[in-house]
This record gives sequence, C-alpha cells and structure tokens, in this order.
Amino acid sequence: MPLIYKRDPKLRALFWVSAGFVAVLLFEVWLLPHYAGPIVAVAFILSLQGWRRLRAWRWHTRRSGLFLARATMLLSFLSVVTSTAQLVRPGSDGLIYAADGLRLFKMERTQVIAELEKQPGNDLVFVHYSPQHKLGNEWVYNAADIDNSPIVWARIMTPQEDAQLPKYFGSRKIWRLDADENPPRLTRLNR
Repeated sequence: MPLIYKRDPKLRALFWVSAGFVAVLLFEVWLLPHYAGPIVAVAFILSLQGWRRLRAWRWHTRRSGLFLARATMLLSFLSVVTSTAQLVRPGSDGLIYAADGLRLFKMERTQVIAELEKQPGNDLVFVHYSPQHKLGNEWVYNAADIDNSPIVWARIMTPQEDAQLPKYFGSRKIWRLDADENPPRLTRLNR
C-alpha cells in the first residue's frame, strides 16, 4: 500500500510542512512541548486522513481496517484519559507531573516569591543548583526591566562575579536559594 501523501497532493504539502517543522525543531537545544503547538492542526489533519484510509483498508476481502481504526481511536482516547488522571491525581505533593514523571509546574517558585513579597523592599536572590539539578527546573527568570524589578534572580557563579551584583543593586536584600533542597531553602545573606 503506497503512502498516503503520495496519493493526495494536498496531503503531500501537509506532509512536507510537518517534516520541515520537525527538522527545524531538531535544532533546538531544549525542546518543550508547547514548541510543537503550531503544527498541531497539521498533525490532526494527517491523523484523521490516516484513520480514514485505515478504515477503508481490506485484507483478503475482509474489512480489517474498520477494526484497526476503531481500536487506534479507542487507544488514543484512553491515553488522554490516563494522562489527565495522572495530572490531577490526589495525594501529590503540590506538583503536577506528566505521565513520565517530569515536573511540569513547580509550586515551590511561587511559594518563594510569595515569601519574598512579604518582606519590605527589593530583593536579590542568588540561586544555587546541586550537581544533580534537573535542567528543566529553572529558577532564574527576570523581568524585562531588571533594575526596577522587585526580585532579581541570579545564578551563583564565582565569588568575584557574585560580589559585583550586590554592589550594583546596593539597596536590595540579598538571599541565597538552595533550589534543589526539598523543599527549596531560602536564607538571608549578610553583606
């Protein structure tokens, strides 16, 4: 059976668009799920056309494709249900997990920001990562206007480099965040 995109010129164009999009995504160093958002409609169309062709498939005059199309649709639906059930499972530690166990959203950063906002004045937070740090769990995000931001986040580097930031941000309280502790530990540093 020839490939679907060879029979239909419109599907051929969609196939090449999706192949080009995947090729461009291969150049990304960090690939996050939302990067694939622009190609979802094309993937949906190709999947529906694939199911339509699969449904019409016959094996020795038997309509085997109808069973296969229904089975793949059922399996797709069940995978969505199980993934959703894992996202909202009760008894989790305040984190939302994907089916593969990776953290999608961390409540800890929100809690640390809330703790800092209770304090008067502006803050400078040095973030320390352990050698076992998960690369996707990034704490250092700053607003576009860093100088006027109430909280400035910075990674701990060398003592000489770290000494420059308190000089620049003279009036800010200085904190150290051990991001990979459980829970993350925020301690006030003396100047």
